[in-house]
Amino acid sequence: MNWANKEYNVLLRYALVGFCILFVSEIAKAETFCVTDAVELQNALTTAESNGEDDIIQAQHGTYCGNFTYSSIDGNGIILLGGYTFGCVDRVVDSINTVLEGLGSASVLYLYNISGGDIFVEGFTIQNGNTTGN
Repeated sequence: MNWANKEYNVLLRYALVGFCILFVSEIAKAETFCVTDAVELQNALTTAESNGEDDIIQAQHGTYCGNFTYSSIDGNGIILLGGYTFGCVDRVVDSINTVLEGLGSASVLYLYNISGGDIFVEGFTIQNGNTTGN
């Protein structure tokens, strides 16, 4: 009977270690992007739409011209942060340092998650958009 208890304890320990590894890996599911131009920003938004992870997009100081879209159905969150210095090492939050410029052609930034994932945007000036309807 003593041998059976030892075997049970070993199996229990392996099961607990396996559970902890799975739990921690689920918590760590997030991708962080550091972007420096409009193409990288849109590519990061496109990847974030369907990668099945919560995502953080860090934009370095500068002006990003375009019409940026994120339309996801996966229910994960996205955080879009402006104001990063070179290499996204430090952040100086002053919205005039990181500008999303629409050039008057369409909406500047469209973020939508049909499954209700959280969306957070901070540290940008968003200007010169043009849209009709919603």
